[in-house]
Amino acid sequence: KHRPGKQFEASVAGHAPAGFHSIPERKLCAIKEEVTCVDTWKYRASQYGHVTDTYTPVTLNKCWKTIGGYKVQRGLYCAFLLMNAASATAADRELCLQAFERFLKSHNLCIAFLTDSGVHNPAVFGF
Repeated sequence: KHRPGKQFEASVAGHAPAGFHSIPERKLCAIKEEVTCVDTWKYRASQYGHVTDTYTPVTLNKCWKTIGGYKVQRGLYCAFLLMNAASATAADRELCLQAFERFLKSHNLCIAFLTDSGVHNPAVFGF
């Protein structure tokens, strides 16, 4: 029996939000890498500052944070904290302190590229 909706269902299933999680997880498992999932409610990456080791609530319209005297983009900094997760609920502060200088160099290069490119930049970057 012909089912015209079947093709659409297959294309949606291949690109669904669940695929955003399952595809990388499957590929990492294939190369014997560990996948760590964090609890976003307990981790609170957007509120944490590794230099002061404190949590400061921020509003979603704030795109930039000051960390250790440096102005950093909040989304990139959250990714940095997630990369340095000690567990599903907290960042590894010592690892963050060691890796922050390298992150800052990459961050500044990324922001300079986006600023100089003239290409429409994502609103989340606060341009």
